[in-house]
Amino acid sequence: MVVGDVRDVGKGKRLNANAQQKVSGWSHGKQLDYLTYKLAAFGIALEHQSEAYSSKTCPACGTHNKPHGRRYRCTACGFTGHRDAVGAVNQVSKAAHGAYGHVQPSTTMYRRPFCRRSSPDAGL
Repeated sequence: MVVGDVRDVGKGKRLNANAQQKVSGWSHGKQLDYLTYKLAAFGIALEHQSEAYSSKTCPACGTHNKPHGRRYRCTACGFTGHRDAVGAVNQVSKAAHGAYGHVQPSTTMYRRPFCRRSSPDAGL
């Protein structure tokens, strides 16, 4: 099993106090220990994989683009998708095939599990 390597996210960078506090509060070490323990019971090894350029590389054509906001749009082929979905698909592609671009993201959209507007029946 492969997991993204985020151990050196804040290392060597000048982060402001708020960013330093967010990075130091991550529980990725505990999560990795828990995953390692659970996977070892089934004989599965956990490997770290670099996340470099995973959310900047187009899964359709392989060009590098800088995403603006949460939406990723490729300037070469016109592919659009959510930036996190592009990064996740590229991580799966790299783990399974050794390179980005072999797995395409799904276009399925899911509804939110809660209602954003208050309805007259909300108190019942």
